[in-house]
Amino acid sequence: MAAHHARQRHAVGAVDRLVADGVPDLRGHRLAEWIRARLTGHDVSVAAGLLDGLDRRLRRLRDCGLPDTLVHGDLHPGNVRGDGTRPVVIDWADAFAGHPAFDILRLTETLDPATAGRLVDAWADRWRADAPGSDPHRAVDLLRPVAPLRLAAVYAMFLAGIEPSEHPYHAHDVPAALAQAAAEAS
Repeated sequence: MAAHHARQRHAVGAVDRLVADGVPDLRGHRLAEWIRARLTGHDVSVAAGLLDGLDRRLRRLRDCGLPDTLVHGDLHPGNVRGDGTRPVVIDWADAFAGHPAFDILRLTETLDPATAGRLVDAWADRWRADAPGSDPHRAVDLLRPVAPLRLAAVYAMFLAGIEPSEHPYHAHDVPAALAQAAAEAS
């Protein structure tokens, strides 16, 4: 995560150029619009309260003082390779310009709470050093339910693009992510 942090810190100054070059822009209110558009046609009732308050939550996120940057979007151990000296992050298909907390949330989502807490604390320490006065832990708390909500939208987009014969294998992805988002919001 330390090496990824260096990439994100470097990308902070290049976000507008990255967006101009075609990286999806999911900063601020654009994220809420993007999520809602992709979830159209899906039963979102389990996460309706979270969706209703999403714009307000994202406005509070801005107050945490972290800059937008390049987000991998699917950062987990299976997408990191290395030779023992240098890690290489692969599979940037879900990358976007947005809030850096999405990557630490994805990386830690399946870890036990103690391990995840240590990684989040180290991540927060790095961001506090780079963005004095910021509140990275608050950002993580605000985005914790939004991360699986965004993932539900990614799954919905995936389902819309695959052949119908593959749908049975992924039919539960959107509802499961929505349920996780609702659970994190409560």
